[in-house]
Amino acid sequence: MVFITFAIYTALVSEFLGKPMNRRTVRLTLYEGLLCLILAGTAVSILTPADTASAAMSRDGSIAVVTGPGMHPPVAFHGKIDSQAPSLSNDTYVEKQWALDRIHIPTTWTVKQQSEVVVAVLDTGIDTRHEDLAGTIMNSVNLTTCATAEDVFGHGTHIAGIITARTNNGMGIAGTTQHVKLLNVKIADDNGGCSSVDMAYGIVWAADHGANVINVSLVMNLPSAALESAVDYAWGKGAVVIAATGNGINPAKSYPALYRNCIAVVGANANDQVGTGLAGKETIAAPGYNIFSTLPGNKYGYKSGSSMAAAYVSAAAALAFSTAQPGTGNLNGVIREQLWKSTDPIASGMLNYRYLNFEKLAATL
Repeated sequence: MVFITFAIYTALVSEFLGKPMNRRTVRLTLYEGLLCLILAGTAVSILTPADTASAAMSRDGSIAVVTGPGMHPPVAFHGKIDSQAPSLSNDTYVEKQWALDRIHIPTTWTVKQQSEVVVAVLDTGIDTRHEDLAGTIMNSVNLTTCATAEDVFGHGTHIAGIITARTNNGMGIAGTTQHVKLLNVKIADDNGGCSSVDMAYGIVWAADHGANVINVSLVMNLPSAALESAVDYAWGKGAVVIAATGNGINPAKSYPALYRNCIAVVGANANDQVGTGLAGKETIAAPGYNIFSTLPGNKYGYKSGSSMAAAYVSAAAALAFSTAQPGTGNLNGVIREQLWKSTDPIASGMLNYRYLNFEKLAATL
C-alpha cells in the first residue's frame, strides 16, 4: 500500500515538474448560452488560450442537441419520453425532471438499502448549505487555490443534486437515490479550471476517505500517468470511478473515462440521441440534456452535458453498493458488471453503447 501511494505521488510530482501545466487541460461539460449554435449542428468550444492559463474550460454545450454527423438517431422502442408526465413525488420541481421516467428511477425509490454509501463528487465544490442537500455532505476538502470548498461556479452543486437531492421533502427536486453521503472534493477552481494533477490528488483523497463511488464530471483531453495510477489506486481500494466523456460530435479521447478501471458515460437527450463520445470502449448512456437540478444559493436550474449523465450512473452505482452482499468477490467488479447488464440497446450497430435502466438494476438487487 505504501509503495502504491508512493508511486502515485512520484507520478504526480514528475508530471507537475516535467510537463508544462498549460498542456494539462480540463473541460467541464457545460451548456451555457450557446444553444442556438448547437441546434444548427455546430459544436462550440471556447477555451482559454494555452499560453495564458494552466487549465481551460469548454462551454461546448450538450452533445444531446447536436444533429448531424456523429449523432445516432432515436430508436423506435425508446420513443419520446419528455412528453410523458414524470412519476410524482411532492418535490416542487419534479415535473421538470424528464429523466426520472426515462430511466425508471422511481422504481428504485422503494428498494430496501442495506447500508449507507459514500459518493465523492470531484468538481467545483458543492453548496453545502443548500436546502435540498441538507444532511448529505459528510466531509469537504479544497484542493484548489480558491478561498473555499464551497461551489461558486455552480457545476458541482448541480451534480450533487442529481445524485442525492432530498426526495419527497416538499421542496426542490427529487434526487436519484437516497441514503447517500457526499464527499465534497473541490478540484476545479471558481472559473471551472482544473489540472490532471489536482484530479489525481482528488481521486486518491476520495479513495482514502472511504468513497465507494467517485464521480468525475470533468474531462481531460490528454493522457496522464498520474491520473491513470490514481484511478487504479481507487479501484484497488474497492471504489468505482465514474467519468464523463467529451461533448463533441466526433470521437474524442477523454480521460479518465478511457482508462480500464473507469466507467465511461455519455449524455443523451429525451429522443435518445447521443454523441460519439469515446471510440472503442463500452460506454453507458444516461440523460444529459436539459437536466434540472440544484444550484448554489438555494436555487435550481438546467444544465446539459455528459457531466449530468455521469451523475445518474454514479447514483446507480451507489444504489448497487447499498444493497450489495459481502463475500461476493471483488465488489466493485461485480457492480461494474451489474451496471452494464442493467442497460438497454441505444442504437443498432453501436454495441459498445447502452442506455441506463434503473428498473433492470432494481431487478438484480
